Amino acid sequence: MKYNHMSADPDLDQLIPGVAQECFWDWDLTNDRIYMSRHYCEHAEHMRSKPAFDPASLKSIIHPDDQQKFFNEFSPLFLDKEDAAIIEFRMVNKNGSIRWIEYRMGALEHAQDGSVSRIVGSVFDITERKSSREQLCEGDKRMHYIMAATNAGLWEIEFGTNACIWSDEIWGLYGLELHSCAPSHDNWLNSIVPEDRERVAQVTIEAMGNARDFSVMWRVRDADGTERWLMSKGTPYRDSDGNVTRYVGIVIDISDRKAEEEKNEYLESRLRNSQRLETIGTLAGGIAHDFNNILMPILGYAEMGVIGDPSEDALNEYFTEIMRAAERAKNLITQILTFSRAQEVTRSVMSVQDAVSKALKFLRPTIPANIRIEQHIDQSCSNILADPTQIHQVIVNLCANAFHSMEESGEGVITIALREVVADNSLVRIFPKMVAGQQYVQLSISDTGCGMDEGTMARIFEPFFTTKPVNKGTGLGLSMVHGIVIGHRGEITVESTPGKGTTFNVYLPVIDEQIVDQVLETAPSPGNCSVLFVDDEPASLKMMTVMMHKLGYRIKALASPLEALELFRQDPRQYDLVITDLTMPEMKGVDFAEAIHEITPRIPIILMTGYGKDIEYIKPMQHYGISRILKKPVKMGRLSSTINELLSVDKI
Repeated sequence: MKYNHMSADPDLDQLIPGVAQECFWDWDLTNDRIYMSRHYCEHAEHMRSKPAFDPASLKSIIHPDDQQKFFNEFSPLFLDKEDAAIIEFRMVNKNGSIRWIEYRMGALEHAQDGSVSRIVGSVFDITERKSSREQLCEGDKRMHYIMAATNAGLWEIEFGTNACIWSDEIWGLYGLELHSCAPSHDNWLNSIVPEDRERVAQVTIEAMGNARDFSVMWRVRDADGTERWLMSKGTPYRDSDGNVTRYVGIVIDISDRKAEEEKNEYLESRLRNSQRLETIGTLAGGIAHDFNNILMPILGYAEMGVIGDPSEDALNEYFTEIMRAAERAKNLITQILTFSRAQEVTRSVMSVQDAVSKALKFLRPTIPANIRIEQHIDQSCSNILADPTQIHQVIVNLCANAFHSMEESGEGVITIALREVVADNSLVRIFPKMVAGQQYVQLSISDTGCGMDEGTMARIFEPFFTTKPVNKGTGLGLSMVHGIVIGHRGEITVESTPGKGTTFNVYLPVIDEQIVDQVLETAPSPGNCSVLFVDDEPASLKMMTVMMHKLGYRIKALASPLEALELFRQDPRQYDLVITDLTMPEMKGVDFAEAIHEITPRIPIILMTGYGKDIEYIKPMQHYGISRILKKPVKMGRLSSTINELLSVDKI
């Protein structure tokens, strides 16, 4: 093979315009002569000591991993199987560095027998171009990694043609198989849940029509029914003349963020409801306090009238009706105080499963047979520390509420479930007052009734709020349930869907103690004693004076605690017992009791109150020497029994 240097060749200039100053060669196969441009010779000498074109020399400069590829693509030209070839391969410099080379070759002439007689080619160093291409590919890979890691995808839509481009990540975000349809505006809209479709279409069409940015959120539904929230931001792309040629944008899966927002909204709603209920409870407690003071003389005089002269039948009947009305009013106030969590409760270790069993025995006869009651009770649940009567009220009220929701249809299912759960992080996030890691019993009462909308659920625990017709309820049942549960350091939630029923979940903290059998005490017979009574309500003073005389007690009744204290100090031995109201303008009942005990430490003291909230945060009543607390209005039997019990204990 013979090599000649040539500076230019007209035929090559015509074949590859502007190639005269580049690296090229011309191989005449008829005489086996090769013409190489000056630049090619300089390039070859840079690669090796002398320019070479034979296979052995080429192998010495081509990277070993690319040699097979080079000759496989080079050989077909000689066999007249290809008219042209473009080969990219790595060439090794004398100093060991590697450059990327591109060979472009073509059969320029053929002999009479049709065989190739002349091949021409050019050589380009494409190292920089290759590096840029690899960087672009690497950048594209990084972009895909970023999109995949952030649950995001890119899109473009061209104005005029409406041609769309979706990145690979968008298909999965839309809930579609990769390349399962043509990327288009309509196919995107079809992936949106029908409820959001019109709104999203209107937002995007208006934005694109006015050539402005937009941001829109919507839901998609996966094959398994799971809903996800997506958000897209789009912006117009303008050419050099300022004309909008296309829109580009990004789609992001915001399901987690949306769930967090909904949870925060739920917590804020619970906080607002809690604050509203607390305000209403404070107001209700204040009303209950005044109302109980009014009921005190009404019930007392009525009771004395009932036990008066039996011969006066007409008056006896009148007093009996007054007592019944006063008792109903007293029960109503008890419900209000329970809601406002001002009611003093007597707690003991009890079993919720036993309470459910007893409540169902009471309820079953009152519920039609067409309404089934299903139970899923875990009998191994731990005990709780609670007022058994109030827990019974919770179960009865929730079951009654479930029954009333199915009363119109006359059929359905009430499901009562009980299990023990641990307050994990998910529960504590919903109920911040719960103690993480503590055990709770979860009482769930569900129905298949009419359900409630969100507006009703937001007010369900408000006192006097009811969806029942007039004369069908007071609206205090669920508010009382709420007060009882919160008062026992528990939590209550409601879940409901219109037409599909309602579920109440009650959480109460467990206690690692066993139930102790209670022994009922019998009240001793009344006896003679002298009582000092203090109350700032004139009606209560007058009524108590009459009642105590009827019971056979001597009484000194005063409206001023300061005067009563001075009177007691003059001659403490003339009094066997002291009864004081809790809330008085000059001095609280607990302070009055403490002052009395500074004079005579052993004298029994009974504290009377119409509003137990006032004593919730004070020191234990024993600190003040208070022996018993009686709630207004108090009946004669309870008052007599308490006085005689204290005097009997004092004599032991």
